Amino acid sequence: MKARVVVIEDDADLREAICLMLRYDGHEVCGFSNGKDAIRKIEEGLPTDVILLDLMMPIMTGWEFCEYRSASTTLAHVPVIIVTARHVVTPPIGINHVLLKPFGPNELQDAIARALAGSNAS
Repeated sequence: MKARVVVIEDDADLREAICLMLRYDGHEVCGFSNGKDAIRKIEEGLPTDVILLDLMMPIMTGWEFCEYRSASTTLAHVPVIIVTARHVVTPPIGINHVLLKPFGPNELQDAIARALAGSNAS
């Protein structure tokens, strides 16, 4: 299933690599270096099926993004996949999907498929 994916990752090289992997698989992708810019665009109408979110970022951490998301009528329904290098992480409330760095294209596709299946089931 092809999806509209928002990638929020402050590491420009990693963000671009993830975006390229996703575009190669036919997804529509928008990348952002911080959560505030992503929130603004999504709330302005950027169609989004799933969000890939780094936790450790300047300006707005992934934790802060998730806190905002939980109160946002626009964002609350969009599934989020946490992308992190931390092997022990308790996901923020409302987040069921965690993808550990480094990951490959197949792991990324599987995580997106699981997140989308979960959002369709609710």
